[in-house]
Amino acid sequence: MALIRSMNIEGVEYEAAYSRVLMVRCDKQDAYIFVNTYADIDARLREDFPIFQEEIVVPLSKLAGELFPNAYAHLKTQAGFEMATDHPAADPADL
Repeated sequence: MALIRSMNIEGVEYEAAYSRVLMVRCDKQDAYIFVNTYADIDARLREDFPIFQEEIVVPLSKLAGELFPNAYAHLKTQAGFEMATDHPAADPADL
C-alpha cells in the first residue's frame, strides 16, 4: 500500500511523491503512524533516502479492524494527504 501526492519541500515541488507507511506502533490509547515519503516511486525502488518523514498520532479506536488499511484511510483525512491517491501497484507488498 502506498499513496501518491504532490508536495513542496523547501521550495522543491514533488508532483508524484510516494508516501508509504513504514510502521504503526500502538499503545493502550493511541496509534503512531510512521510515514516515509520518497521523491517518486523510482526513488523508493532505488532505495533512496526519504525526502520527508513524519509521525501521525491517532486514537487507536479509529484504526479498529485491519490496522494498515485503516491507517492509510486515516492518512487520507490528514493535512497534506487530502488529494493523495492510492498507488496502483499490482502487489503492494513489493513496494
